[in-house]
Amino acid sequence: MANNFVVFIITHGRPEKILTLNSLKKCAYSGDWYLILDNEDATIHKYQKKFGEHKVIVFDKKAMADLVDEGNNFDNRRTTTHARNACFNIAKKLNKEYFLVLDDDYTGFSFRYERGPYIKNINKVFDTFIEFMKNIPNCLSIAFSQGGDHIGGFAGTKLKRKAMNSFFCSVNRPYQFLGQLNEDVNAYVTIGSRGGLFFTFTSVQLNQAATQKTSGGMTDAYLQYGTFCKSFTTVMMMPSSVKVSMMVTTNQRLHHSISWVNTVPMIIPERYKKINLGTEVSEQIKTMETKNNSGSLFKQKKDKPTQPDYTGTASIDGKQFRMSGWVNTSKSGMNYLRILFSEQQMQDLNTLSVQDQVPLTPQASQGEDQTDDLPF
Repeated sequence: MANNFVVFIITHGRPEKILTLNSLKKCAYSGDWYLILDNEDATIHKYQKKFGEHKVIVFDKKAMADLVDEGNNFDNRRTTTHARNACFNIAKKLNKEYFLVLDDDYTGFSFRYERGPYIKNINKVFDTFIEFMKNIPNCLSIAFSQGGDHIGGFAGTKLKRKAMNSFFCSVNRPYQFLGQLNEDVNAYVTIGSRGGLFFTFTSVQLNQAATQKTSGGMTDAYLQYGTFCKSFTTVMMMPSSVKVSMMVTTNQRLHHSISWVNTVPMIIPERYKKINLGTEVSEQIKTMETKNNSGSLFKQKKDKPTQPDYTGTASIDGKQFRMSGWVNTSKSGMNYLRILFSEQQMQDLNTLSVQDQVPLTPQASQGEDQTDDLPF
């Protein structure tokens, strides 16, 4: 286990039920760990007595609350948001570059196979996650999956564009959790809309005790405000792409629904990249006289396979059109030239775009995405 890594378990009001610590020990975790408590917890002395003062770190909850938008004016500070945000400063003080933030009610960590074998050496898993972050400069956090991420089967997307309940972080890539409720979703949609990358790796899963059943923690807040307020907090944070809808499960409940095409930047397909005709060809096109119902094509130097092999102009019934041609091979093995026409606009031919030549067709992904899959 790397020396610059530490695990933080955030907890409040339940010193007798730190399930996560037992789960880490079962998976042979051998690195540093600390319990993160706020100074408004009346059971701090019980934590210190059971785990030792050197393993309990207490932060100023009111000071952290003054730095973040809780999404309401209740000012009761019953939230995990401030503990999560405090972990960045705590890790820096401990001289740790990377850290993992966990809640206190995780019953196990396992590889996501059909039989779900528990991890025997979680140190190697943590090292792999940190290495992933090092290789993705704009990755702010990566998380373990949860049971709901696998509805529909075991096969599917290995990475999802979100991070919930577990957070691998770096002090060199700080970000802020927002809102009293749904703080993790609030973070990955608002920061994700500005290009920040959050991931869930679905091949490793954490198992969590039933929510709203265990005393302490966030249970009281969830029971008081319900799942509507929880989900609507994210609507307030990101109204352009999030709404409240009904989650259809055994016990139906209100849940946030994210339209990913309205939430995060997308990777543009190569076929929409602007192409450069080259100075020589561009000048030839400009100086050539195109007769009516005729045209000319010029062979192009291609940077990518998706770019046209030939480009040029044509005049049809007095209207000017751009032409793009691709050399294709038929099923019978014969070569042919596929040509697309698009009405020419008054612009510099050096910046002809394939997007202007190929009409866009509606994609299924342009509708509302009820899943949290990667939007590219």
